[in-house]
Amino acid sequence: MFKLKKVLATLVVLAMIFVTVGCSTNTKSAYEAGTYKAFAMGMKGEVNVEVTFTNDAIESIVIGEHQESPSISDAAFIQVPEQILASQSLGVDVVAGATITSNALIAAISDAVQQAGGDVEALKNIEVTQEEVSMDLVEKQADVIVIGGGGAGLSAAVSAAQDGASVIVIEANAYLGGNTVRSAGAMSVADPETTSQNEMNEAQLNEIYALLEKESTDEKIIEWQSIVTKQLQEHLDANNTGVFDSIEFNCLQLYYRFGAVGDPLMIQNTTSNGLVAKNWLGELGLPWAPVSHTVVGDSWPRWVTSSEHKSGVAYIETFENAIKDLNLNVEIITALAGEELIQDETGKVIGVKATTTKGTPYQLNANKGVVIATGGFSANPEMMVDYGDGRWSDLENVKTTNDPSSLGDGITMALTVGAGVVDMAHVQILPIADPITGYTDTLVGASTNMYINSEGLRFVDESTDRDSLTNAILSQTNSEVFIISSSENAGIDADGMNIFGRNVQELVDQNSVIFKGETLEDLAAQIGFDPKVLIETVEKFNLAVQTGNDEEFGRLTFGGDLGNLDGTPEILTGPFYACRRAPAAHITKGGLTADLDGKVLNTEGQAINGLYSAGEVNGGSTLGGIVQAITDGYKVGKNIVK
Repeated sequence: MFKLKKVLATLVVLAMIFVTVGCSTNTKSAYEAGTYKAFAMGMKGEVNVEVTFTNDAIESIVIGEHQESPSISDAAFIQVPEQILASQSLGVDVVAGATITSNALIAAISDAVQQAGGDVEALKNIEVTQEEVSMDLVEKQADVIVIGGGGAGLSAAVSAAQDGASVIVIEANAYLGGNTVRSAGAMSVADPETTSQNEMNEAQLNEIYALLEKESTDEKIIEWQSIVTKQLQEHLDANNTGVFDSIEFNCLQLYYRFGAVGDPLMIQNTTSNGLVAKNWLGELGLPWAPVSHTVVGDSWPRWVTSSEHKSGVAYIETFENAIKDLNLNVEIITALAGEELIQDETGKVIGVKATTTKGTPYQLNANKGVVIATGGFSANPEMMVDYGDGRWSDLENVKTTNDPSSLGDGITMALTVGAGVVDMAHVQILPIADPITGYTDTLVGASTNMYINSEGLRFVDESTDRDSLTNAILSQTNSEVFIISSSENAGIDADGMNIFGRNVQELVDQNSVIFKGETLEDLAAQIGFDPKVLIETVEKFNLAVQTGNDEEFGRLTFGGDLGNLDGTPEILTGPFYACRRAPAAHITKGGLTADLDGKVLNTEGQAINGLYSAGEVNGGSTLGGIVQAITDGYKVGKNIVK
């Protein structure tokens, strides 16, 4: 569990740091002096606090144990207690991007107030007058202005700064990271050195042959097939028993996996830079795990992760450390949202107008250019519906795995200066999100372990593409799936945490999405399944794993996965787990049209001078995810300095 340093205990009533109180003495609550413990449910579990009272004031607030993501929750853990102590009010504002954590803090502190005999409602009604905020325009200048402080934005900033540019990064949230910091941290890289450490089986070889035999009139696809044919023969002639991989084969797989709708040149541009970006991150200090693996929706073990971190936090920390350690000329301003692009008389983009969460206006002038790295729009129901093509139903109500700030603001800004968009209806649905929150952090078990429906039966090849998995799950009872795992492949570390740092026993105790049984019969009882059906399903699945022959659903690969890097999905010894999952919007594949250098194009296909884009805000490549964020950012940072 994460703990905030107890420096908060030194905050006292007289520390009127940010706010002043507009209240009369007759509204002030009286308390029974002492220290009281309380908790409330945050984003990932209980948020515990210790609140100390004098007879007439809240004296100190100490944050106790919690499981909130440090990068996301830190601002809330500092700002909310500070404001409550300074104002002696519970009517304080939540922190941008950390609403759930903020509300949990307020609820827990309110509980402590009630325990101390205070009047919670009276404290909520005390007017909190913000410290006088200047409405004077703040004007700054740098070579490069980056809108968005996630993986793509920070990648662009560090890349440009390494080549000598001055950079300003603005982020609407009170924290950095965007969707990258919320991810499991796996990055797809066509790196034969790591991929080949996994043993190749006959089914994988057949998958390669099947892609080589696909007919196409596209010259780039034909070129890939020709190159891969030669590469594969060399691989086999060398008696290499490892899984075959190459940039061209990766491109071929990606093109067909995403419905043969992506731009082959865009796909190759991103994929060919993947290994370059991986090596660059290594030079910046990110320690890579030596073995690659698969993830849900991909049958090829080319996904790499940090050896020290289990989530996307590793990327953000790497960039932050690089800025500090290399003394790069990068200024980061959080809680500042870009609103409007500034153009000169020729139409060149020369800056950004932005506003802080407190209302202070900014004008950021760019000597070389502006980079839009604001992510997708999966948290914007109206935009999802407006651009939807009927492929996915009920987009207005579908949950999302993404950051709440994924509202498409960058796309909207670019449209006002004539930018074009592409593939806006192409939304990737993650088939195995939390059915209650839409997030991924409650996952127990590898994402390609055995899937069963509410009847206790398998119904799909768990290693197939995400669209196929989603459609299969949506056709099941309650449109949900249970991922079954055993002690060998549940992805639980020695401290009882899953790959996102969540305490698994606490998730089990909540009895909503994770179920645990010492035996399969016990597990079946927990989720209301017929034990005979579950045992028979497990036996059939284990036989398929052991023989490599899945007669029911034709699964081709049974290798390790994120959370189970060295093993297989075979279900052997207790305790056994069932993880309830459902589809949620994951990546908006459509976005701004951009050329191979990252320059944003207008509706006529011409580059908009001074405007660049990176990451999920782009359309055309169909990739998305960390590999697109990092490679786009790295490339744009280099090109904008040129």
